[in-house]
Amino acid sequence: MNRVFMYGTLKQGQPLHYVLSEVGQDRYKYVGKGYTSTKWPLVISSEHNIPYLLDKEGDGYNIKGEVYDVDDDLLAHLDQFECYPDVYGRRKVEIIMTTVETDSTTDSNTNSKTDSETDTRLDQERTTMECWMYYLSEPSPTLLELEAMEEYDSYGSHGKPYKPIYVPDKGWIGELTKPSS
Repeated sequence: MNRVFMYGTLKQGQPLHYVLSEVGQDRYKYVGKGYTSTKWPLVISSEHNIPYLLDKEGDGYNIKGEVYDVDDDLLAHLDQFECYPDVYGRRKVEIIMTTVETDSTTDSNTNSKTDSETDTRLDQERTTMECWMYYLSEPSPTLLELEAMEEYDSYGSHGKPYKPIYVPDKGWIGELTKPSS
């Protein structure tokens, strides 16, 4: 498995999270939430309001996101989805975990949990994980001048919701409205 840090439209509750579900839940596992140990600029730009993490380590904020374990095929799919290596780069970064999903075990005499359920716990020891992270390899000076943010949410107060992209042979990529919870 490959550990990947996701900070944008692929996170839970965001417009493109369904991309993970489409490939099959047996190919990935949600690990938890965390943030980058070093600062990066995360901006929203383009006519589609795409979140871009810019290749300027040390600037911006410690970026909040989600960590997933993905199999090799899904990593290759994500590489293609992110236009790696032509547009985006991918590198290993240290993520400081704030929550970690742990598999539950059930006492056969209780009905409190099943093997498929998970408990979320705050990791008091601040576990770190090395994860792959995608970033925009050669950001333009214009992107570097944009206001950076710590955490992306398409439906946030910035007023720049992600706008679907039409791709020939695939149709519209992205949802038009916030998914119901």
